[in-house]
Amino acid sequence: LYPVNEVSNDIFYQFQGGLNLSLPSFLLPFPVRWLPKDVRRDGNLTRFSPQTSFGTNVRSENLREFSRITVSGNSTYRWAHIPGQQTAISQLSPFVIELINIDIRDEDFARQVDTLPQAIQRNFLPRFSSRLVYTYTETDALFRRLFKNNRNTFIFRGNIEIGGNIPYLLDRLRVVGDDTDFRDHKLGEVNYGQFFKGSMEWKFYFPFSQNPSNQFVIRSLIGGSFAWNYTGVVPPESRYYSGGTSTMRGWQSNTLGPGTFSLDELQASTDAENFSSIFAPGGETILELNAELRFDVYPYLKMAFFTDLGNVWFTDRQRVRDELTSSESGDGGLPENIVNRMVMRPGNYVLGWDAGVGFRFDFSFLILRLDLAQQLFAPDLVDDPVRQGWVIQRFPRDLGGRRWQFNLGIGYPF
Repeated sequence: LYPVNEVSNDIFYQFQGGLNLSLPSFLLPFPVRWLPKDVRRDGNLTRFSPQTSFGTNVRSENLREFSRITVSGNSTYRWAHIPGQQTAISQLSPFVIELINIDIRDEDFARQVDTLPQAIQRNFLPRFSSRLVYTYTETDALFRRLFKNNRNTFIFRGNIEIGGNIPYLLDRLRVVGDDTDFRDHKLGEVNYGQFFKGSMEWKFYFPFSQNPSNQFVIRSLIGGSFAWNYTGVVPPESRYYSGGTSTMRGWQSNTLGPGTFSLDELQASTDAENFSSIFAPGGETILELNAELRFDVYPYLKMAFFTDLGNVWFTDRQRVRDELTSSESGDGGLPENIVNRMVMRPGNYVLGWDAGVGFRFDFSFLILRLDLAQQLFAPDLVDDPVRQGWVIQRFPRDLGGRRWQFNLGIGYPF
């Protein structure tokens, strides 16, 4: 955001480390009644590969304008639904807790943050995040029963999260008498939010030759979330984001949407000179569709042609609008006409579309991936009277520029 020479003495880094302990059994308190009836009747739970794990993680980031430390912990139960098989797996995490502390060092940056909408300001506030997470994953078994083909592969993953209840209960215990003291969703100076989140993801793998590396792959993701009780918007760490190396590859990380909004409008509506993806607001709902044709070229080189469709949106609720159109200082927020482009309403159900080519260098122990993606249809251009959303009107003149992305990653995107 500021000239490098102003902060040339700073060192920018990210460090992350964690520990995880897994035990091949269920440890109390595990709600056995949540297990399928056949599991409870069986009695011998070891046939269902039970597992209990405890993990902790610390991430430290030192960025140009601020530093952020995240401490997290979780407990997880995992079991198979079919004895002796891993084709249907449930995973329940009753406690996923994160403590996020942020220290803004640059005074000018802090003043600019104060002018941002409350929904985006929370990206830079200390937070207490707690979630209960349940994930169900099913692989080949169902797909093979439907299509009678043992070469095609199917993966389904469903996810449900309920967040913010632990700090809410602690807040209620702290407050005696008038309940208005806890309606700001703060434990002292630490913010929290209550929300529900659910998503479903499908992946299909269709080999088209005897070589299993030659395959057509389809992925789809649909998800939604909403804040409840007195919370206006889902906390930033639990929103959906689109754009990057494994989602919408024609956009920079987290910069697609929400709706027909773009980060350029955030810059133009505030005093900031140059916003980066750390300001990306994300969204409360998501839809993504990806298709990729993969094939071998040489023993260590694979290629792919791909296309991506997707976007994110905020829900069109008054509480969401209030947090997008106001700021803590009272003199910021986004204009109503811009917020109208970020929420789910007619005219905003627009998907970004990109296409490109990928190169994958397969060294057995490591797959290095380079994807080159071009935006074809951009939601933020739908109101342009000439382009009407289409990026390329004259070929090849309109190729490249800021509508073209180079993505470097490790492993396959999906």
